[in-house]
Amino acid sequence: DKFCEKAAELGIEVVSDTTFADGNDTDFSVQIADAQSNGAELVFLPIYYQPASLIFAQASTAGYAPKWFGVDGMDGILTMKGFDTALAEGVMLLTPFNADAEDERTAAFVAKYQEQFGEIPQGVDYSKHILEVLNDIQAENGVYFQSRQNINRDIRNKQAFIADIAKDIPSGYDYDHWNQYPISEKYRELERLREHGDLEPGAVVVYEHALARQQEVADALCALEGFELTGLKKYGKVGVAYLELGEGADA
Repeated sequence: DKFCEKAAELGIEVVSDTTFADGNDTDFSVQIADAQSNGAELVFLPIYYQPASLIFAQASTAGYAPKWFGVDGMDGILTMKGFDTALAEGVMLLTPFNADAEDERTAAFVAKYQEQFGEIPQGVDYSKHILEVLNDIQAENGVYFQSRQNINRDIRNKQAFIADIAKDIPSGYDYDHWNQYPISEKYRELERLREHGDLEPGAVVVYEHALARQQEVADALCALEGFELTGLKKYGKVGVAYLELGEGADA
């Protein structure tokens, strides 16, 4: 309301005034459509960079390209993982501290901070007293703390995903071996054997160069499927295992 009052005082016409509720900050199609249909030429976004990044992307999809004006909470948008920085081209914002400023005092502060902490937290008013700055960095409702929480959540989710895959990987699985396996070559060899009638009914082709490994893979097949190995022959680089149903195995 204060913004609208000041705008009217300065002779600026506000043609669209919309909001969004906490927890409903992923779909901004209603707000974008309202501003676009009412001919808003400049959009003021007093919000953090996470929802702002979505607004920029969704507005671009809708073919809406006004002037964007934000505040210090939008300061970290260029560092967001996966964000198309071209969408922020020309964006204006008010901020008490700009880590990219080239004046001597700012550059010296940034260099020293990065030396000690490795990064510059976004969404923090660095013009405050140092104790207030440190408090804002660690505050649970602050941009930096929330971004750290999001990163930690992503790490936990990926670790759980990897663990879920790992439980199904056979013991002793050799990733490098199978990742470099010449499967196309093996299929061609299989077709050659079929064309020449070298495969008998019930044969299982084991794609392994070394006979010892062919025996190992054939034994593994037997263990998994309940078959018994009755013979193992080698045709060039291809091993052919002859299997029979073991006692108690399903037909």
